[in-house]
Amino acid sequence: MEEGAAVAVVEAMKMESTVRAPRAGTLRREELDAGASLTAGQVLARLG
Repeated sequence: MEEGAAVAVVEAMKMESTVRAPRAGTLRREELDAGASLTAGQVLARLG
């Protein structure tokens, strides 16, 4: 994954926010279902 690449798109209150990689590395996703509710600070993926 390259720095700045889109990792996920999160929708809240009908607004979409793109989560981008802060640095280059290998992305390991957490097991999340599409449409699942998220909590503040929840880990979506880990960049190694």
